[in-house]
Parts: sequence; C-alpha cells; structure tokens
Amino acid sequence: MAREHKGNRKSGILKTIAKALLLICLTAGAFYLGWHFYTMRKSETMVCLTMMSEDGLFIYNYQSAEAAPDTEDERVPEDGVEEADGGDGPEIPVTDPDWGFASFGRRVRVTGVSGQRLALEDIYTYPQQKVVVELVIGPDGKITRISQIPDSFALRAEVEGRQNGTVNISGRGYTTAQGLSFDWEQGDLVEVYGAGDEIIYAELVEKAGTLHVTANVEGAKVYIDGAYKGEAPLTVNTVPGYKDIMVKSPGYRTAATRALVTSGQSSEVPVELVLVTGTLEVTSNPPGADVFVNHELKGTTPVSIQLPPGDCQVSVEKPGYYSRKASLRVAQDTTTPLHFSLVEESSGITGIGGLTPGLPSQEPQISGTRVTVLDYDPDSRVLEVMDSGRVQSKLVVPKDVPLETVSSGRALWDKVLPGEELIVVTSASGHVEKATKVYSHTFTARGKLFAKDGQVLNIGDGWTRCFMSPNVLIQRLPDRILVRSVDVGDTVTAHGASADDIRFVVIEESLGLKTSFEGYLVHTDKGLRVFSDSALLSVSVPGTIDVVDPGNRVTDKASTVPSGSRLKFCQDGEGNIVWAEYIWKAAISLEGQVGLMSGPVITILPSWEEVTLSLNTTVFVGETRRPFYDVKTGDTVLVAGVSRADTGFIWVKDRISYESVVEGFIGGEKGRSRRVLTEVDRKGYVTQWVVDAGFTVVDTKQKTHMLASQLNNGDKVRLWLGPGGKPVWGEMIAPNLINISGHFLRLKDGYYYFTGLEKFEASEDLIIIGLFKDEELRPGSRVHVGGDGRYVNYIEVLELAQVEERKWWADGTVISVGKNMIKIMADSGYSRDFELPGDTWFVDWEAGVDGNAGELKLGDGVKIAVDPGGKKALFIERTYSPRFRVEGTVTAVSDKNRTFTISGEYGTVRVELLSTALVYKDGIWMSRSEIKVGDKVHVSGSSADSIYLVVVTR
Repeated sequence: MAREHKGNRKSGILKTIAKALLLICLTAGAFYLGWHFYTMRKSETMVCLTMMSEDGLFIYNYQSAEAAPDTEDERVPEDGVEEADGGDGPEIPVTDPDWGFASFGRRVRVTGVSGQRLALEDIYTYPQQKVVVELVIGPDGKITRISQIPDSFALRAEVEGRQNGTVNISGRGYTTAQGLSFDWEQGDLVEVYGAGDEIIYAELVEKAGTLHVTANVEGAKVYIDGAYKGEAPLTVNTVPGYKDIMVKSPGYRTAATRALVTSGQSSEVPVELVLVTGTLEVTSNPPGADVFVNHELKGTTPVSIQLPPGDCQVSVEKPGYYSRKASLRVAQDTTTPLHFSLVEESSGITGIGGLTPGLPSQEPQISGTRVTVLDYDPDSRVLEVMDSGRVQSKLVVPKDVPLETVSSGRALWDKVLPGEELIVVTSASGHVEKATKVYSHTFTARGKLFAKDGQVLNIGDGWTRCFMSPNVLIQRLPDRILVRSVDVGDTVTAHGASADDIRFVVIEESLGLKTSFEGYLVHTDKGLRVFSDSALLSVSVPGTIDVVDPGNRVTDKASTVPSGSRLKFCQDGEGNIVWAEYIWKAAISLEGQVGLMSGPVITILPSWEEVTLSLNTTVFVGETRRPFYDVKTGDTVLVAGVSRADTGFIWVKDRISYESVVEGFIGGEKGRSRRVLTEVDRKGYVTQWVVDAGFTVVDTKQKTHMLASQLNNGDKVRLWLGPGGKPVWGEMIAPNLINISGHFLRLKDGYYYFTGLEKFEASEDLIIIGLFKDEELRPGSRVHVGGDGRYVNYIEVLELAQVEERKWWADGTVISVGKNMIKIMADSGYSRDFELPGDTWFVDWEAGVDGNAGELKLGDGVKIAVDPGGKKALFIERTYSPRFRVEGTVTAVSDKNRTFTISGEYGTVRVELLSTALVYKDGIWMSRSEIKVGDKVHVSGSSADSIYLVVVTR
C-alpha cells in the first residue's frame, strides 16, 4: 500500500509538471503569435526612394520622429555578414525636409529580385546612390527588410510630352505618385525614379531650349537625333546640346545639319532642300521620234531629259515606224542611256493592225518550226537552236538560203544573236530550206553587273535595271558555252525586247568569284587594310577594285571608300580580292585625337565633332580587338559609323604614353619655335618645361584647340609628359582673360595696378616669374599679366625697372620732352636732364590716366624714378597737369613784359605772367624781358592770366 501510494504521488507530480510546461509553452506561443501579429499590424511596408547612410536609410517623403543618429548602432544582417562602415553618408537629404530617416534594425533582411540574400553593397553600389526598394519598417521605426523591385526604374531623359496626367519619357507613359509635383514640360531634361509605371521622385536637370526648323519645301519631314518630330516648319522644345537635324522630302536630297540648343533660348535652323534628278538620254535610229515618259511628251530624239529617280515607262513614236517602249529605272545623279532601233512599217503585215514586230501576237502566220537561236558559226554556217520542247539541235544553213524577216525584208545571218527567234523549215538531213526571223533584240544594255536580285540585273554605270525572262540564255566568252548564272562583277551585254524582257546575256569577262567575308576597310600609311570583327587581316585590297553601293545605285573605287566603312569582300579562286560591296557606308569618318570624353560621347579633334559609342562599336587598339569602352583622351583614332549617334568602328592608331602630369603657365614669346611652361609646386619650387611651338593644346570648355605658338603668355595649361619630359598631350585649364603686356605701376591695398590703370586682386596661387631670389617687382617694370579677369595669378617680368632706392624720385616740372631726353626744372630751381628710354611709362593717379612718357607735356609736374646711376628715367608719376597751356608765336609784348599776345592756328590769345613765373630757353633760365616778338613759346598755368612757366622753343 505504501509503495502504491508513493507511486501515485510521483505520478501526480509528473502530471503537474507536464501541465505547467504545457501552460508555459502555450503562453510563450500565444505571446509569440501575439507579438508577431502585433508586429505585422504595426509594421509599415512601402515602395520608396532611398539613399544609404552609415546607420540607416534616407527615405523620400517619409515622416519620421527620429533624426539621423551620430553614433553607431550595432546590427547584424540576417545573412550573417557584418555591414562595413560607410562614409559620411549623403548630404542633401539631411537638410531637405522631403527626406526622412529610418535606422537599421538589429537584424536586417536584404533580398534581391528573385528572393536571394544580398548584402547592402549589392544594392547601394556607390555613395549617394538613389535606389527604389520595398522597405518594411517595424513598430519601433527601424528597418527590418529591404527588397529589390523587379520593375523599378531610374531614368535621366527628356520629357516627350504630358497629357491627361501621363508623362511620356523615353517612349513610355508614366503616372506621378500622389502629392508629387511634376511641373516640367516637353524638352526638359529630368531625372526620375519609380516602380512600374509610377514616378515617385523627379527632379529637373536642365530646362529645355527651343528649336525652330524651317525648310524651303513645306511639309518636309524633320528628324532630330534620328527621331521623327513632325513636318517643317517645326517648333519643338528639346534638351539643350548639339542636335543632329535631318530633313527629308520625296524628290529632294536629304539635308543634314547640326544646331546648338541652349537652355531657355530659341535656335533658328533654316534648311534648303535640293531637288534630286537623274538624266535620261534617249536616242533612236532613225532620229526624230517623239519621246513619251509615262505618257507625257518630253521631246524628240535625240533628247536629254531630267527626271526624278525611280521607275518609268518610255515609248517612242515616229510616223512610218512601229512604236517602241521600254521600262527602266532612273538613278539620281547618273545618266541613263536608252536607244531604240525603229522598224519601218510594211504593207506586207497590214493584216495584223500594224503591231510591233518582235511580240508573238504580232507575227503573221508563217509555216515552219519556231526555234530559239543558241549559237551561229558564220564560218561553218552551223546554226544551233532549241525548240519549244527545249530540244536542242544543229542545223546547216546553205549559202543560198536567205534570212527573211516579217517585214518582207532580209537580215544577215552574220548578225543573228542567241536568244533571237526564227521559224525554220528543214530537210530530213538537217539543212535549212527556209528561215524567217520573227523576233529580234531591240534593246541592249552593256557594262559591269553591279547588282543582282534574282532575275533582276543592274548593269553599267547608269545601273540600268534589266529583268531576265525565265528562258534567258546566258553565254560565256570566249568559249561561247551556255552557263546557268551570271555573277556580280561580270562584264555583260544583255539583249532583249526591252529592259523588262531580257532573253540573252553574254558574259564577256568574269571575275570568277569564289568566297566572301565582311570587314572594315581602313586607309593606312601602308595602304588599304581590312579589320575583321576580331583581327587585322593580312589581305591586300587593290585601290582600283569597284565597291558597290546598292542602296544609292553607285559604285566607288576602293581608294575612295570612306575609311572605316564595313564591306563585303569577294575573292577569286586564288584568294585575291576582286570585288566588294557596302554593308554600310561610313557617313561619318573622322581621324584625329580624342579631345573630350563624356560618358559614351567622344569628341574628335580637330573638327570637334561628337560621336557616340555603344556596346556594338568595334574597337581596335593597334592590331588588337578591345572592349568598346577602351578609348582614352588623347588617343589618335579613326572613327566611322552610319551617323554620329551610331558609331560602328574605332581604330586607336596611337595611344599616348606619359610618365607624369604637370600644371603651369605658358611663357616665352609667341611665334617662336618653342614656348616654356613654368610649373610651381606647393613648396614654391619652379620647374620649366620646353614646349614645341607646333604642339597642340585643347580647350575642352570652348571646344577648340590651338598650337602652343598661339597661346597667350599666362594661359594656365596641364601637360602630360612622356619620356624626357616631352609633352604628349595638353589641355587648357584657364585661359588668360587679362592678357596685358605693359608696365607694373604699383601695389596698393591688395590690388596690382598695370598699364591702363587696370587693377586686379592677387589670387592665392599668384606666381611671379622673371625675378631672382632677392629681387622685388618695382613700378615701371615691363610685365605680362594673366588671370581670370578679376584675379591676377600670373606675372611674367619681361624687364625689371632697376630703380636705385636712394635715388628713387626726382621732383620737378617738365620744361622739355624729346625723343630720348626729358628735362625738368627741379624744386631747387635747377634744371635736370634724364635719358628717356622709349618704353618708359608714366601714370597720373589723380587723373586716372597713364601712357608713354613721351606723351608728357611742358608744364607737367612729375616725380621720376631713376636708375642707380641717376641718369635714366625708368618710371614717372605725373603729380600735376596745368589747366591752361598754349603754344604759339609772340605777336605783342606789353606791361613790362608781363602781358603777351600769342597767335597760332587757334587764333590769338592774351596771357599774363605771374610775378614768380619762370622763363627757360634751351633748358637755361632767362629773364622775361628777353622775350621778343616772333619767339615761339609754350606757356603753362592755372589760367590765361596766371601763367607760371614759359618755355621759349625757338
């Protein structure tokens, strides 16, 4: 009993424990489910535009109570990879109220489009990248999940239009998210982000400009950058930049031009279309037949007719002769000959209504067997023929059997051609007893076969279009055997009733084409070379072979093919290239250096034309095929394509190789064989690099280039230096917009003053070259000045004014100025002479003028900076200039020689001397009483009655 009681008690305890555990599990499960349900209900899922920072995401149009944290918040993504430290994070959203911030949760799940686990760096690949994702933000306001969206988009493109709430961009319609303001119009360049067909973020990159295209042909179709925009006259708003404009109209040459569209401005583009024609030259035997083209009378043979390109029906009529007609195609800019041999009407066939001989319905009833001539040997008089059952036979033509015609005339056996038809009566032995020609060739076209399409041949320089009849005979010379086909490049003669009914073709010369391949034809110093899609081929291309342009129905010699064009090359049995035709003809074929690269757009010097690369562009560097993007600034290239927007081939002929890059200012005299670039490093060390005058420097901002000999002193330039410091590439950094050659006047209040009283502040990187270590820039020095127009950053001292500090100034009044000498009356009362070099400069600060010292006038008050020897005037400041001065001849003297009358071209003036007035002659003081009538004088003073200086000049 005790043992049983003990067991029951133990069992009860276990049941109690089990119940407790079950209760705990149920409670935990309920809590988990409740928390999960709460989290799901309180979590927020959104599709939004984001930018990553160190500790979270900036979210467009997200309202959050928290700000971007300053401290790190530890987190571990579910993929188990610790997130790397970020940078400073994006700057724009921090201060933009439209951007909110959400921190990363402790565990963040990051998934791709197909649900695979990703790291954050797989989505946000560079700083400040905007990405549209789906976010889940928990109840605590922290991000728990980031998912890529398969239909998200990020576009930078032109607004094509807006209608009924739909924005058209890149050929697709989009709606805008609720609350998103989209105020931009057609032509504006915008950047948009969103998902599906909804834009959730948009910003303006650049406002549109207006393009107004007019043409002399109303209704001409206008294409801009390859896209059809409407009919001329056309006004369209479009993204700023260079635009390729093409205008087309049937019957006119396509016109292409280029225009620069500027934001907010209108650009006028007038286009002149030129009528396209071809020439049809119609002749007949006999002449004088009326010529009808498409049933319209055009003249009388022989006649030359201008026609629009295309197919036409031509017929000729002449009284007494059967009419003839032909169908042909007129090619633009070519002359197409057409000859008719007219057959005289005969009363012998009036029973058939005068129809044209040569057609089966026009034949009179003639007994015999109808055969087609295969060949005729006039020596053996053997006639090879084929009957309607295509049975061939050989017949002997006796000499006494004539060849009759349906017009009761006779033809010559020697002139019989294969393809012509006879009705013959033969004997059992195979001899011809009677023969009548019922069909004669009346149309002939001869020349090289430039194109073949089934039964259609294009023959000769006029690309005469001929259609071979199903039973056409093709004969190859010289063996005169019949063959099944004719090949392009063959020289042929086609015979028939008309161009649309060719019955006999003679191959006079054949190229014997065997194989073909495609490649790019390039003009090199070693001749014509061919690049395949993978390598430079070791084949020789003669410059004299024909290259056919089927689209335009013309031929070029290989030597004139635009370099870089893609061709189909044909080889004969020995592997020689004997024929070629265009796959595409390069409308753009540019050679030069790459001056600028902007994304897929590269600019080629010296024309500064822009072309666009793509994944389909074939690029070779030397002889090696490279990826399409392996093109660098400074490369010497050949660029070819069907348009600027569709570049098919680039050959990098020469790639620049450099060891260092330096920046500095150009110096040295323009026009010399060499220029000098002065580099000043951060420590102030100066290095000079020699630049050949013929070296080219590009200005990418102005899209121009110039020789080093054309650069201005003070232009700031960047050079790429190769071995030995030789420049291999140069770019303009900042042109010298000041560009003053003259004199330095002074430095005052932080401003440098130069010739013309031009003043400029000094830039932080101002360099002064041409001074030794202990020298200073002194007033009067000849200089060349460079800068951006406001700040001076370059002063080149051409000649330093060697002013003696202890003898800096000599003060006085000018009493004589000569070509090489200036004389002043010093304040001490003595006169002083100074040599006056031709480039000595003066400045009058108060009057705000400066100029050559030779322009100073008698009576001017001056301060002269002199050289160490005290003999040369190096720089002059004019301190005073008399208000009154006159020069003339003394005509009267009165009032004790204080009042004078002076006459000159201006008339007569009366002047009065001050009691302190000084009188000089030849630099020597003299008494006023010595002034005589007839003296030539120069007087100066504050007014006519206050003269303080008289200089007797003669």
